[in-house]
Amino acid sequence: MVKRKDRPQDVDVYAEGGLYENINAKRQRIAKGSGEKMRKPGAPGAPTAAAFKASAKTAKR
Repeated sequence: MVKRKDRPQDVDVYAEGGLYENINAKRQRIAKGSGEKMRKPGAPGAPTAAAFKASAKTAKR
């Protein structure tokens, strides 16, 4: 999760995070009680298998 100085502290910016960082951030928000839900595989807007494969190529090891 990337914090920007020009935005309030409670606003998260996801553009630079990557797929796994965004998933982790959402899980943390859910754990804090945000009321959000994870999308089911195959649901509109959910990451595709191709997205996971592409992110695995650029993952930090």
